[in-house]
Amino acid sequence: MRKRWAASYEDCNDADFLRIDPALRLAIGKDHKVGAGQSMLSRLENDVLGNAVGLEALDGALIRATDALLKRKNKKRLIIDLDSTEDPAHGEREGVAYTGHFGKNCFHPLFCFTSDGDCLGAKLRPGNVHSADGALDFITRFMERYRPWFKLFWLRGDAAFANAEIYEYCEEKRITYLIRLPANRILMGLIEPHLNRPVGRPPKSGVQVKMVALHYQAKSWSKSRRVVARSSGTGVSFSPGSVLW
Repeated sequence: MRKRWAASYEDCNDADFLRIDPALRLAIGKDHKVGAGQSMLSRLENDVLGNAVGLEALDGALIRATDALLKRKNKKRLIIDLDSTEDPAHGEREGVAYTGHFGKNCFHPLFCFTSDGDCLGAKLRPGNVHSADGALDFITRFMERYRPWFKLFWLRGDAAFANAEIYEYCEEKRITYLIRLPANRILMGLIEPHLNRPVGRPPKSGVQVKMVALHYQAKSWSKSRRVVARSSGTGVSFSPGSVLW
């Protein structure tokens, strides 16, 4: 299967043609025997890999590869980036749904990467779920596994993951989190005294970036948290976070 994907044949129905390809048969050691066709590969993907045991085995293989990679890099700080994206799909596959945000029928998977771009894990989800749906359960295994390995441990995410549940978990585990916070009237009021000119009107000397630390408590939060506001000539962004190392 890996050789088929490496040759840019994504779909199983391509296997019906590739199974008789002389070069591919030679590459996989089939000699004069034909390779697996579409029906056999579909059974492999659905009956063998597409169940709890198969998915756990695939996750285990990825984790073992990641362990070796992180040990080889021997860094003192690990930065984990949490994100979701759309995976366009066609037909009536299980889990495919129309999503207004993306404007298409798709899946909506979660991903965890290191700041170097190494994939820690992925989770396939239905297309109509919120970006943060199941996010805490998804990242917990990476946090629990790799937190003892590093002196500095950071989690980064966009505004879709701005919720108190993730904040509280990171604070309990002494993890620095940098998650963008959607702007609102109260936050803009807090930052206004620090703006020398209206947003969108940069000075003639060029765009000046200002970082301001303030404290803010949303209604859904159990306590006030430190929020860092970044202002420039193009707008203002907010990120709650705790420096806990």
